[in-house]
Amino acid sequence: MKTSKQLKESNKNAEFQLRTNYNRRRFIAKKEGYPGGSSSDFYQLKFPEYCEILGHKINYDYDTPREIGGGFDAPSFDKIDPRLGYVEGNVRVVSFQGNQVLGNVLEHLATNKHFFQFMEKEMERLKN
Repeated sequence: MKTSKQLKESNKNAEFQLRTNYNRRRFIAKKEGYPGGSSSDFYQLKFPEYCEILGHKINYDYDTPREIGGGFDAPSFDKIDPRLGYVEGNVRVVSFQGNQVLGNVLEHLATNKHFFQFMEKEMERLKN
């Protein structure tokens, strides 16, 4: 897990691209009526090696050509509580794919309740 300072020391281009993207996200959220936070909030973020949602390695390599959107393993800013916007303590870095999966699951939470109950039973069954 790196701080923004450590990320900048190890990969200046990645830090620049992510800081720019973070500020763009903040600006859009503010225009949509969400709290915009401060540009200094970026410096409080932690940059994990692996996505805590899906467990795969996050690709911070901005020195080679990337597909539009960065690809499934690109870093992405997840608002923990979407209602709060991009404010300090409400943002974590995950993979793009992890952020999409989590967003889809949470968006359809009522529908997925049955699925979660099923998965709990399956997890219990697999333990035995």
